[in-house]
Amino acid sequence: MRDTVLLVRHGPGRGRIEGYCNHVLDWLGAERPELSARVRLHETGTEPAVLDDVCAVFFWLADPLLDYPDCYEEAIAIQQEAELRSLPVMNRPTALAAYGKDFQAKRFLTEDIPTPRAVSVD
Repeated sequence: MRDTVLLVRHGPGRGRIEGYCNHVLDWLGAERPELSARVRLHETGTEPAVLDDVCAVFFWLADPLLDYPDCYEEAIAIQQEAELRSLPVMNRPTALAAYGKDFQAKRFLTEDIPTPRAVSVD
């Protein structure tokens, strides 16, 4: 039975924040254990993702994702497998590829689409 959401995030030593949003997963387990039981975390760079019991895939990865080429490559492979299985895919790696929020905000403003001001902080 397909009733599991695959949550994909950066694995150990990858991404900007190790264990990104563990507190959210902890809260979910404590407050909504029935929902938590239907969420499987896949961290990039670990074992291959298994989609057999998955009903949807959610990518919880940093943008711009191209800053993490190994994670991008793995995420694209997961996305392609999900699409072959006709699974819903949210927050696609292609959308996260090279489009940081400051880039998107400037692009929206260029096209006269109202958006809050964004700046990069290095």
